[in-house]
Amino acid sequence: MPKFKVVIGTHIEDGVSYTKDQIVKSEKDLTKLFPGKFTKLEYAPVDPEPEAPAPAAPAAAVKHTTMPAAAKPAAKPASKGR
Repeated sequence: MPKFKVVIGTHIEDGVSYTKDQIVKSEKDLTKLFPGKFTKLEYAPVDPEPEAPAPAAPAAAVKHTTMPAAAKPAAKPASKGR
């Protein structure tokens, strides 16, 4: 349904009173019926909903790596003759 902005004065549409800067929805072209009282609002089409984000990768597809256990220190060589 077309929308119109009240520029000056008051307008009554379907029992509702609209004043300056308010928006009126009407099937009638109010700019032609009341010259100078309304401006017709033009809107670009809007997407109904943005696309949903891609789902996360399944757990099976995620490669887990583990850190190797810390190496034990080398044993000290046995001392000779002492």
